[in-house]
Amino acid sequence: MIAVVRPCVLIAVATGTLLLAACGRGQPAPAKPEPPVATATPPATSPAPIVAVVPPPKPVAYKVEGGADDWHGTGIVCDFEKPFQLKGGGLTVYFTPTSKDGGTYKYDGHLSGFGVRGGEAYSVEWIGSAPVRMKGWGVGTVDTPMGPQSDNGVEHYTIERSAEACPAV
Repeated sequence: MIAVVRPCVLIAVATGTLLLAACGRGQPAPAKPEPPVATATPPATSPAPIVAVVPPPKPVAYKVEGGADDWHGTGIVCDFEKPFQLKGGGLTVYFTPTSKDGGTYKYDGHLSGFGVRGGEAYSVEWIGSAPVRMKGWGVGTVDTPMGPQSDNGVEHYTIERSAEACPAV
């Protein structure tokens, strides 16, 4: 007698392993596939890929220094597109950028015993991707014993890379 070999039914399991079911000599194929057989040890899985954790680059700190007449101020700036301040000699100068190339500024405080305030606009000069100079201009007012005195003025600032770290935000 010649045995009849029926084709086997292959069942794919989620792990990618194929199980053979309903194979046999002279056996009719079952009406529905048999369930997969559990194994004592789970199939090996591929280890998760190793991803190197790279910290973000530290921002470059720049020292901005300068002023006009009797006033001299300094400050550390890490992003010329975010507000920053310079301080010195009793004044604080507040810079509000509209772009990396400049914006508006104002100042207030006391200089040589007199109240002062003013500001208008400033610009930043770049060479490639590095800021090198800044200039501010506008009307300044000094409160004197004869009353407020106002005049146009220009401040000049140098910009250099700083060894100091960027201020905490």
